[in-house]
Amino acid sequence: DGVTVAPEKVKAKVDACMEKTTDAEKDKCIVAAAKTLRSVEPCESTVSISRDECVLQYAVQTNRDAECAKINSTELKDECFTTIAVKKGLTKICESVSTSGGRDSCYSQIALKRNNYEVCQIIGSSTLKYDCLAKVGDKKNDVAICELIPESTVKDGKSLRNTCLISTGKKVPAVCLAYSDYDDFAKCYS
Repeated sequence: DGVTVAPEKVKAKVDACMEKTTDAEKDKCIVAAAKTLRSVEPCESTVSISRDECVLQYAVQTNRDAECAKINSTELKDECFTTIAVKKGLTKICESVSTSGGRDSCYSQIALKRNNYEVCQIIGSSTLKYDCLAKVGDKKNDVAICELIPESTVKDGKSLRNTCLISTGKKVPAVCLAYSDYDDFAKCYS
């Protein structure tokens, strides 16, 4: 997939970019040149942003996750894979992220963007996994998803499963049941 572009083509594009007025315009032009040529070559000539930042912008703007691998900075490379994985909704791309925490975050972002609880299930960190399930369960108003959270899971001092169930409107907080008057109960419940 890494097409070699004739050096004179790259030079012509970069030279044209260097005629722009500001550094920001030059760099924007260089990112555009990378897109046009489908190559990271022009990124070697950036002015105010790093080569890696240029490759990141080019890869993300064109959704070409294969280009992320050409970034030297691990942090930017991970950001590149995650951004494209979330845009495309493809968990497979998350697998290229260098740390388990980064991969989990990538999966979590896809799950929340797609409202897909099954993606939450592949998260390694139980804290993040159950938080993901609670958010998706809440968004989909789906009790079954809340019930995948173990009762023992606590977040902010509360049972995460109960918080999820309450936000889906299926579980009435016991304290509200103490009100015999419907208006008081409704106020408490809402």
